[in-house]
Amino acid sequence: MNRKKRLYIHCGLHKTGTTALQFFLRNNTERLRTAGILYPNAGCLDLVGSGHHNIAWQIARDRRFNKEYGDFEVLLNEIDHFNGDILLSSEDFESSLDKPGSFTALERIANSTQRELVLIIYIRNQIFYLESLYCEMLRHGFAEEYKTLAEQVIERKMLSMKEWVFHFDYLRIARYVARIPNARVVFRNFDSLQDNTIFADFRSVLGIHPAPDDEAVNLRLHERDTPAMSLTLFYQNRIGRSLHRAEKEILERLCPDNFRNIKTGDSLRKALVNTFRKTNKILCRKYGIPCKGLIFEDPCGGIAGRPARFERLFSFETQCAIREMALERASFNPPDNRQPAPMGNAIAAWWTNQTDE
Repeated sequence: MNRKKRLYIHCGLHKTGTTALQFFLRNNTERLRTAGILYPNAGCLDLVGSGHHNIAWQIARDRRFNKEYGDFEVLLNEIDHFNGDILLSSEDFESSLDKPGSFTALERIANSTQRELVLIIYIRNQIFYLESLYCEMLRHGFAEEYKTLAEQVIERKMLSMKEWVFHFDYLRIARYVARIPNARVVFRNFDSLQDNTIFADFRSVLGIHPAPDDEAVNLRLHERDTPAMSLTLFYQNRIGRSLHRAEKEILERLCPDNFRNIKTGDSLRKALVNTFRKTNKILCRKYGIPCKGLIFEDPCGGIAGRPARFERLFSFETQCAIREMALERASFNPPDNRQPAPMGNAIAAWWTNQTDE
């Protein structure tokens, strides 16, 4: 007996390999068609590697929605004569996961085309999610201190930034999406995937097998910036102007080559673990997904080299220290161009003062 056709909605979450996956899907549309899956053009911002962000924006009533990129009507016309499964992908569907009514239009499309609505949601360790998300948002001009955002996550179990809504309570997401009529939800644990690459697992969810020449397994896009790059963005976003030469020198010296990793400090990490461990366990048991990472058995495993705390690096105090050291550096110009000792002492003091607030 043939199974019912499906309308798959890949909802992210953010920072779970979505950009790389969408690039792969867009560049393998013919292979997907052969497997009986249509990855539509409607709703994509470009036809190179974009997901269906415009559809996600339409259901969220997001101001970025632009009818020129394709809407529900264009999507319906495109899938009208395709006799197989449909796949939409956008991490911006995450913003609507706590608003079941937002998916009404997609429910109607599924019903009118006689397809089962299936939501695919990848989740990950909330500490890693917050750290990775914070570094990404620095690229978009955000300048909030890390500790401030972490405390918001602990208190509200979510973050709202401009048009984005980021969810950290995965059990609460499950309860919301369970209210979507006739929808099936598939949760997957990103932390349990080999090398944190989503391709093989996503194909298994769709029920298709990789081709022998599939080269996408190691494809990675939007890798996290180095600590030096992230700190530079943080400082520049905070002060709202281009950096002076002395400031650039200080930033380079604060994050030398042997400094490769940053992690959330013990106090914040403990609070995050206490907030999410229990609900993560319940979700894993209910949906039969691996608990790896989600029970925080080793939340900072793999950290090597000289570490620093996120809340220390991205703070008001660090902003002030950079400014003060840059002023000192700019006022000292020895004839042999050697680094003045006072600045070196200031940097050393910055590193040694690492106790939790």
